[in-house]
Amino acid sequence: MKDRYQHPNGQLPAYEWAFGDANPPVHVWATWRVYEIDRAITGKGDRDFLELVFHKLLLNFSWWVNRKDADDRNIF
Repeated sequence: MKDRYQHPNGQLPAYEWAFGDANPPVHVWATWRVYEIDRAITGKGDRDFLELVFHKLLLNFSWWVNRKDADDRNIF
């Protein structure tokens, strides 16, 4: 799977007029909702899907934490 929108450092564009903004990592919640909806429809969760996106979500979360917690105070 070629990822055309995520920067190698983990950044995802916030929106089309301010790519540098750092939105909270809501993609994890959205991924889980897709998994839950698929499981409700098919009766079985697609773990391959979760494995496919896990690394990308982890990269994005790490990028977001490092950007928002530059002083290493664990306050967001």
